Amino acid sequence: MSYVAGVLWVLCFYTSASADPHKALIGLWSNLPRPQLCLAPCSKPPVIDGKLNDAAWRGASVATNFIRTRGTLRKKIAGLDAADAASEIRVTYDATHLYIAARMSEPNMEYLVSTAQNRDDAAWKDDCLEWFFDTNKKGDEIIQIIVNWAGVIWDGHDWKRKQDVSWTCEGLRAATGRGENEWYLEIAIPYEGLGVPTPQHGEVWRTSFNRQRYATPTGKRREVSAWVGQPEYPFKTPSRFGQLRFDELALTEANMPHAYFGVLKTQLAFWNSSSKPMKLTLVPMSTSSENRGEVQSVILAAGEHQKIVVPMLVRAEGTHVNAIAVYRGSDLMAVVRRSYHIPALTEQIQARLAYARILVEAQSQSETFRQNMATQVKVLEVILDEMNDLKKRFYQDFAEQAAMKESWSQLATRFEKVNVPKPPAKPLKSIWR
Repeated sequence: MSYVAGVLWVLCFYTSASADPHKALIGLWSNLPRPQLCLAPCSKPPVIDGKLNDAAWRGASVATNFIRTRGTLRKKIAGLDAADAASEIRVTYDATHLYIAARMSEPNMEYLVSTAQNRDDAAWKDDCLEWFFDTNKKGDEIIQIIVNWAGVIWDGHDWKRKQDVSWTCEGLRAATGRGENEWYLEIAIPYEGLGVPTPQHGEVWRTSFNRQRYATPTGKRREVSAWVGQPEYPFKTPSRFGQLRFDELALTEANMPHAYFGVLKTQLAFWNSSSKPMKLTLVPMSTSSENRGEVQSVILAAGEHQKIVVPMLVRAEGTHVNAIAVYRGSDLMAVVRRSYHIPALTEQIQARLAYARILVEAQSQSETFRQNMATQVKVLEVILDEMNDLKKRFYQDFAEQAAMKESWSQLATRFEKVNVPKPPAKPLKSIWR
């Protein structure tokens, strides 16, 4: 390989290793099935009083793992990092209504913002929950409902991107409550008010749950987060919505941690509300072929609640999306997914090592410079070997993630101290003369 060809190869390698995680997520989002909840009907509707103590919520499906989409928090990556204040949404239904409950963690309860006072005031400028419905899955008709923490409602209807703010969801009821470090919301949405018939068994709606959080001493927006974890704004993007499936199965727990090397354990729980046994197939998925998990099958007896842990071995560095898809036969019932980013140190070290080896042969440079590059080559080779050994031990021994992160961080620090220049933006001809 010629020197110029060599440096061009290193440039391509280094550029790949340094990809912006946010930009990568925008391209990866649609590579896996979109987030989805399967819903089971409630036998008795919840009382809409803002207390969240009704039996209906115990059998409701849950949407958690809200991911930051934008805001003023520093050192956060949109579409990747978990929101600082957790949100938990529960959803159930009956023949006449869709019911939604929200539990919003808030460490700054004394600073909750609620400037909206009347129906259709600008509730989105307050601490609030927003959600969107695309009931026909075509993206041309979208219903948007917002409720702030004080219970003030804003509702609107879009037809082919033209918004009608005068539209009202007749019969909609909402109530809120407060705890020590959280606030609550309950809402009953009549299908008649939405202008749609009662959903049929197996029917799927597209939806998105989003939270606006302003609870700071200044009242300025601090955090915006979403269940679907879309890496870009705005919320009202049907191609980035998740889905609700009206059925007899509830996903009552869905917790996928942020991935790191080793075994990622996703905790799921289901309730079979039907009168017949139900066989489910749980399929681990990832945007990286290096991340793998075993397909599991479980049988839920009629009326049974069951908790399941789904492991996945995470090997891939860089930015990726992992998911667990739940099937009943060929029907997709639920999808739990989450993005992650592990600094791609292996590729960066390999790129820097390849460049250092080229510099060792740069005859136009001084002997001292070339000897130093030869020394740095040995240092990088040692770091790379230790990094590969560390990952191999971790996969075999299933060590704690905290220990792995600390060791990985130490290797990263050693790599940062290596005195080899980054590949230039273009080949430096003076090196090769």
